[in-house]
Amino acid sequence: MLEKKKKFDISDYNMIVFEEIYFNNGIIIEKIYNFMIKNNNKIYLANGDPEQLDINDILTTKKKIQYINQIFPNYVTLKINKRCNSSKIDDIKDYIVNNNNLQDKDIIYNIVHNYFKPQIIDNIKTSRGLTYYNKTKITLNDIIHKINLKSNQQDNKYYVGLKLLCAIFHKRDKNNISRNFEFIITKVDDKHITIKDELIDQEYIYKYKDIDKYFSFTYTNTVHSSQGLTIHDAYTIYNWQEPHVTVKWFWVAITRSSDLNKVYFYNGKNLNISDDKINIDSYISQDKLKGMTWHDVDYVDDEWIKNELLKNKYICNICSDIIVSPSIDRIDNNKCHLKSNCQIVCMNCNRSKSNRSHLVSDILHAQSK
Repeated sequence: MLEKKKKFDISDYNMIVFEEIYFNNGIIIEKIYNFMIKNNNKIYLANGDPEQLDINDILTTKKKIQYINQIFPNYVTLKINKRCNSSKIDDIKDYIVNNNNLQDKDIIYNIVHNYFKPQIIDNIKTSRGLTYYNKTKITLNDIIHKINLKSNQQDNKYYVGLKLLCAIFHKRDKNNISRNFEFIITKVDDKHITIKDELIDQEYIYKYKDIDKYFSFTYTNTVHSSQGLTIHDAYTIYNWQEPHVTVKWFWVAITRSSDLNKVYFYNGKNLNISDDKINIDSYISQDKLKGMTWHDVDYVDDEWIKNELLKNKYICNICSDIIVSPSIDRIDNNKCHLKSNCQIVCMNCNRSKSNRSHLVSDILHAQSK
């Protein structure tokens, strides 16, 4: 049976502020209005950005602004971007306003290539990122975390000091653990992980499977869930060329930064990256059918694949782009799949390389004699 939540006592407060009011849908805004009417002896303030992304709601953004302005008839509009200290932001805003006759995709393309051309990249350059798709966010968080584990010489997926983000609302110790709230790991043992909400100095203990279920890494997030944030570090915007992306989404994405010189735009392959698992048994069967022999210690294995991907930061050795589907490429096809004879490449490059592999192998074989 659900425990009835006790109402918060507001009797000691003279003023109540509704933070980021535009995040609320029409039903919640109506409840706020009724609450204010019922408790009309208080001073009420609200803040928010009307340029926030639309949410699933019965109200359009235009109607929501009108509704909120009626509830709070005295308001101040701030026209200077307080977050970003670059003069470039004003030029971009003027370009958007003066070219509203263009399609969104054309406006975004022109802005990126006119104002950010040196910052267009085709690989993972930053540890932070913003995405349109949740699937891209999950993929990037996994890749960046693996790279960081290697760089920091960490053997365990979770370690003390690692920050996590709540991805699914749930309850723990009768407390609400809300989405997009950040926690830090304070203790790790064989069975449990202790995380801490530093804002309220509260710790919670989880099993490993529950951490995997409810939390994600903090490297990359969707633009929708990053509204209201200020990012001082360098970050990369992904999915900006997708057909669903709007100018409003793009504006929110770039204005999370305090310095536009630290904003990069990913222009590489689709990041729906498949599992790293490669079927080594199939390579063994192929090599045995060809009568090849080898020492097991020299043959490719899962550990070698993992290390090669991390060493190259998931970059294909042939096309220099991010590996979407990993594949093992033999440098000399007259030899078996030895570690010294192989490299990790993307599946597309390996397939296209196979069309000329016999000629290449013959040359390499001749050189080795």
